[in-house]
Amino acid sequence: MLRISVSFPIIGSMPSPRSALENWEAVYPDIDVAMTRPIARTVRAGRLVEQAMHRVVRAHGLSTLLDYEVLAYLRRGDPASPPNVSTVGGALGVPKAAMTGRLDRLEQAGLVRRAADPTDRRALTLHLTEQGRQVTDEVFRDHVVVRDDLMSDFTREEAAQLAALLGKLLESNA
Repeated sequence: MLRISVSFPIIGSMPSPRSALENWEAVYPDIDVAMTRPIARTVRAGRLVEQAMHRVVRAHGLSTLLDYEVLAYLRRGDPASPPNVSTVGGALGVPKAAMTGRLDRLEQAGLVRRAADPTDRRALTLHLTEQGRQVTDEVFRDHVVVRDDLMSDFTREEAAQLAALLGKLLESNA
């Protein structure tokens, strides 16, 4: 199994959110900047997680985290009912036009296969190849190792609380 380091010199050298907040309070004493701290920490934590996960996908020969997300979407789906390009793009928030180059790359790498949609001759369905399934499974297993490393200081209850709070942030801004 792949071992990915989750220490990031770039993030580690950034000023802490607390000192940045204190600086903003000094610059704008008339503005309440208290809600800046959770946003700043959410941004920094997001970068940390994204960088760690990006290292995993790159170690497996994928170009981007979104390439893995396409493979993972197909892996979680029902092979008997393959999705079309628009469905995958919509689920991942990627326009169909932007999916074309990504799918070309994944198809050339032997990870996905496009086929005519039997219900709509204008559409193509997406299928994970056996190689694509293997790569997806390897990346997922390595993501779990990195996830466990990132979350090692959290109890299950704390992780659930964090997930709930981040979910609330996302839902309230959807």
